[in-house]
Amino acid sequence: MPNELAERGILARLSLLCQKIISILLKYGEGERLTEKERKTLLRGKELILDKIIKAAKLCEGEQIENISDLWEGIRLYGYALVAVKIFENNFYFRSVILNSTGFKISNFFVELSVTINNISTCREPICSGVLARIFFEEFEKQIRPRRILS
Repeated sequence: MPNELAERGILARLSLLCQKIISILLKYGEGERLTEKERKTLLRGKELILDKIIKAAKLCEGEQIENISDLWEGIRLYGYALVAVKIFENNFYFRSVILNSTGFKISNFFVELSVTINNISTCREPICSGVLARIFFEEFEKQIRPRRILS
């Protein structure tokens, strides 16, 4: 289990990454073309955040996980992600498509976000708005944002 200072450092770096992702998704949503560096940033965010959350979500849903590396960090991020997902409980798309899907698993929502980020970063032409992913990263960043600790 990492110490508190190391944990805060990790969360600070991920918070900055989330802010970059949000900025890129805003740019993408306005119809602007992404640079190669922005595409790589999206893929890095997918790898460092969403892939770990998905692995932890699947573990919590009872699926067998073969590669358990980074599982501890994924479980911590999954906790923050669950709080962030609360923002969607009144979202029409989330309620009608995600919650009403048969055999709903929260991991499916995170997989869908991962696929969206992957598609945005690899396709040259706009394929979706990316709004759901941007809102998730905004809320997730609020949860992991380092807070000043008063002594």
